[in-house]
Amino acid sequence: MKVDLHLHTKFTDGSLSIGNLITLAKANDVSVIAITDHDCLAAIDRAKIDAGRVGIEVIPAVELSATDKDNGKEIHILSYFMEAPDRLQGICHKNTLSRKRAATYVSLKFRDKLGIHNDLILGCADEATCVFKPHFMLSLMQAGLTTEIYGELYEKLFNPDSPDYVVVRQPKFAPVKNVIQEIHDAGGIAILAHPALYEDDSLLEKYVDYGIDGIEVWHPTADEDYVNYLKDFANKHKLLMTGGSDFHGMFNKAPCEIGSYGPTEDAYNALVAHAAKIKKQSKKSE
Repeated sequence: MKVDLHLHTKFTDGSLSIGNLITLAKANDVSVIAITDHDCLAAIDRAKIDAGRVGIEVIPAVELSATDKDNGKEIHILSYFMEAPDRLQGICHKNTLSRKRAATYVSLKFRDKLGIHNDLILGCADEATCVFKPHFMLSLMQAGLTTEIYGELYEKLFNPDSPDYVVVRQPKFAPVKNVIQEIHDAGGIAILAHPALYEDDSLLEKYVDYGIDGIEVWHPTADEDYVNYLKDFANKHKLLMTGGSDFHGMFNKAPCEIGSYGPTEDAYNALVAHAAKIKKQSKKSE
């Protein structure tokens, strides 16, 4: 059974519609998917309908943005199997507003430095909740300034070490501990997304103390050695293990197909069992 629990659509920073994403998942023999758009729940219900028609199961999910209060890093927490997804609408709205404010400053930089009108940028982010980095780069492709999303010009504009860095203000999100609690309050399972990207394994121990339920073990950024490290860490701390391709379509940083990364069947079954346990406990407390 192929499972992919980390996918993005045009609602945020993916390039595909829900329907096209599901068509690809079916073509790749994927049985279970989770659409984890950034701070956006809009795809869940539509995806269940479209995927149900072709025999694919969709589990409710979202990727929430958070801030580590100790180092200021942006951290992503995946939420799965929420009993009450609507309870996360508040934090999704706040995070999206923060992203929009930050993107406004980047748009001004694009206008002043590169002559790119905001209408062009917004057109490249059509259907998305706000403008993400790939949309900015797509506007530069439309203007003929580059032929690729990620490359020399991307590094020039979005690398913090570059003198031409265009990010004036970073989005401000709730602390990681608060986001984990928000997920639990919604009856969901909180999973640390792509830990390899943070380059700081001390975060794992800290987030265990915060009540994280699991970690994303299988991901394009984790090589075999790091996967084994994460598996050992998860087993030691009795954490759930998930995985996914982090699929963004043409906005992927490297070639990656839906279903190319995902949890083992045992790991997925453990996730489902934990969700069932939460649901049972919730009914008992009512």
